[in-house]
Amino acid sequence: MISILEKSQLFKSISRDEIASIVDKYGKILEYESGEFIFSKADKPEYMYILLEGSLQVFSEDINGKKELLSSFSRPGSLFAEVYLYLEKGIFHFYAQTESKTTLLGINKDFFKGLLGANSPSGQIIVENYLNILSQKLYYFNQKIRIMSGFSLRQKLARFIIENSNDKSIFESEYNREEIADYLGATRPSVSRELGRMQSEGLIEVDRSTFKILDLEQLYFYY
Repeated sequence: MISILEKSQLFKSISRDEIASIVDKYGKILEYESGEFIFSKADKPEYMYILLEGSLQVFSEDINGKKELLSSFSRPGSLFAEVYLYLEKGIFHFYAQTESKTTLLGINKDFFKGLLGANSPSGQIIVENYLNILSQKLYYFNQKIRIMSGFSLRQKLARFIIENSNDKSIFESEYNREEIADYLGATRPSVSRELGRMQSEGLIEVDRSTFKILDLEQLYFYY
C-alpha cells in the first residue's frame, strides 16, 4: 500500500515513514465489491479517498434519473471526494459506484488539521500538493462546462474530441461509447449515430475508443 501512496500526487516528495505515520493516524482501509456504492447523493462526507485497487465512476443524476458521468478512476493513487469533506454542512451532490472489486484508503477530516498543527515541512508539501490537485480538477470541470455548453450533440462531440486530443491527430479516449454518452448527458445510440455521421463526412475516424481527427479545420467549425 505504501508503494502506491508514494506515487499518489497527494504524497509526492513525502517519505515512506511519514506516509505510514499519516495512514496510522488518519487512514482507514475500505473494501467494496463490484457495483457497490461508496457514497450516495445527500450522504454526509466522512473521508476523502485514495484508490488503492480497482475502478469506480462518479455520477450525478437529475430528478428524472438521467445519469451524467462526472469522473472515472482506475489509476492507483487517484484522490477523489476531497472537496466535500471540508465544506461546512456539506453533503454529496453526486454518487460513486465501483466497477470492479475495489480497495480504498479513506482519510478523515482531522488530516489537514493535524498537519497544519504540527507545522512540519512535510505538512506544507502535502498542502501544496493538495492545492495542485484542486487546480487540475478545476481545469477539468471548466473543460467539461465548455463541452456541455454546446447547443447540439455534434457541437458537444466536436468539443469533446478537440479538448481530449491534446493537439494530437490520434488519441485514445479514457471513456468507452457508453461512458461518452453518460459524460455528455446523451444516449448511447444517439452518440453512436452522430459519430457515424461525422465519420462518413470525413471529419474523424473512430475505432472503439481510438479517435483519429481527419479534418481539424472543419471540426473547429462546430467547436
